[in-house]
Amino acid sequence: MIFGKRYSETYLVQGMRCAHCAAKTQKALSGLPGVKKVEIILERGIATIVSTREIPEEEVRHAIEEAGFVFAGKAQA
Repeated sequence: MIFGKRYSETYLVQGMRCAHCAAKTQKALSGLPGVKKVEIILERGIATIVSTREIPEEEVRHAIEEAGFVFAGKAQA
């Protein structure tokens, strides 16, 4: 069985304060083409996206801002 390449990137999201905020962000990011999984760590204000393609940062920014939160760039490793 052949599996496609997977990409993973973690971003900082400001303004998430509760489980509802995290769910709203997760839903917005999950709607991006190629996204297979989104993990939100509310306490750290981060969102990790696993996808089948490289997702342009501008697409991530747009999804986060449309959900009502502040995109603060890529998280440091």
